[in-house]
Amino acid sequence: MNDGRYSAVVKDYGISETKAGDAQVFIAFDVTHSEGVSPLTWFGSLKEGKAQEITLKGLLAAGFTGKDVTDLIDGPDGGAIPLGTEVSVVIESEEYAGVTRQKIQWVNKPGGGGVQRADATSAKAKLLKLGLGGKLAQVKAQNPDLVREPF
Repeated sequence: MNDGRYSAVVKDYGISETKAGDAQVFIAFDVTHSEGVSPLTWFGSLKEGKAQEITLKGLLAAGFTGKDVTDLIDGPDGGAIPLGTEVSVVIESEEYAGVTRQKIQWVNKPGGGGVQRADATSAKAKLLKLGLGGKLAQVKAQNPDLVREPF
């Protein structure tokens, strides 16, 4: 399986522990790819900060209906995430201790990319600071074969 976005379905879930003994969320998926279906497990951190927020968003995208993360303790028997829920996962290769393996980096709603459009006013101010107008004109001049006429 190559790096990329794939359709997956929830097969199991619960709470496990990191090597350091911290609680973490896991969701086991069956990931559909060109060669068939492969099992792959996503692990979500519950540590304070951005990682925790990403984990909570991933849980919601996977169909979490519980009131609290403790609802995951009983796994599928607790019913906090319906088995068979379809999601979109982003898989990336990761090397650890000299071994490369596929890892689920993101869990999104089906067809979702997890991309949120920036506020227009804020985005315009940031882009104007970068001063890309002159650079764009230079790149166009150097690559006329890439320039398309407006519709």
